[in-house]
Amino acid sequence: MRVDVLVPARLPALTGGSIYNRALIRELSRRGHTVAVHPVPVRPAVRLWLENARPRAVRLLAPPEGDLVIVDGLLHPGLLLPHRLPAIRRRGARVALLHQLSPPPPEGPAARRLTEAVFLGSVDALLCPGRLLAAEAARRTRGGLPVHAAPPGGDRLGGAEDEAAIRRRSAAPGPLALLFVGNPSPVKGLLPLLAALAGLPAALWRLLVVGSPALDPETFQRARREVLRLGLGERVRFAGPRDGAALARCYAEAHAFAMPFARESFGIAALEAMAFGLPVIGSAASGVREFVRHGENGWLIPPGDLAACRRAVRELALNRERLAELGVRAWRDFRRQPTWRESLAGACRFLEACARRGGQARARRGLAPPHGALP
Repeated sequence: MRVDVLVPARLPALTGGSIYNRALIRELSRRGHTVAVHPVPVRPAVRLWLENARPRAVRLLAPPEGDLVIVDGLLHPGLLLPHRLPAIRRRGARVALLHQLSPPPPEGPAARRLTEAVFLGSVDALLCPGRLLAAEAARRTRGGLPVHAAPPGGDRLGGAEDEAAIRRRSAAPGPLALLFVGNPSPVKGLLPLLAALAGLPAALWRLLVVGSPALDPETFQRARREVLRLGLGERVRFAGPRDGAALARCYAEAHAFAMPFARESFGIAALEAMAFGLPVIGSAASGVREFVRHGENGWLIPPGDLAACRRAVRELALNRERLAELGVRAWRDFRRQPTWRESLAGACRFLEACARRGGQARARRGLAPPHGALP
């Protein structure tokens, strides 16, 4: 089948959404489908409405030769108007790939929740990188759309060799090596993490921050200033963006993964950390709840609870047997998670079914099937 994928233009490659999009596109291609990727600019919504109401946007959202259009949900404000155009609604199936949903009231702007609701009402199905996100999407659409959850895999970078290696690393003397992997932005929660760590003795911990400042330079500079203000200069290091073998080394050299104040729909970096035997200090309000069990393979910190974060770091720093125990459990739990290939194979079957349903709807309307349609 022919699949057209609309993605945000100039989105940094090392974000969870970009990693997921590329993996899904590769899996669709591997299964023999023709995939065309269309970068769409992300600009103020009103300007995009005017731009995307033009014929080019209509062709992207309803290509006459295509079977399926996948739209990254991050584009929903600018694509709101085109999705409602009759020329588009008469064409093939449209699936929203949701990486996140707007916060429920009273958090977040009401206008964004409204445009999101209209967008969700204009598509035929939803694909979500997480079970918790899929459940919330089904609730918001009142069960009126097919929804499929295809969680990311954590096997992209490899992992720890065995349990013995995790125990040796945990027993090594010195400060607790904490790792934060995310492009600094308010969603990632770096600033409250720095505030929490500042309340701990200097000898207990070190923090490595991996991520690009390009996505949100203002938050990155604010974090740098906060490090200086709190006197953490020798204990916090900003490593910039890392991927591949360089990122794998960061995981391998850390003791624990710390993003306790992040608001994420899943948390690919946390799952990758577990592949290396790192306990996850995560947020009780984020998608890491799908695989982090409080007190068993990590901690789930309530929103804004700096004291709970400090307790978790202090326990891991002072009790290295406990650190090893949680690290080994994290590694074992990771090995029970589906791989990228396994999870995205299910996503592709879901998308293929959506295309078939779209083709059947076209036939009922007396329209010719698109070139290369699924039987």
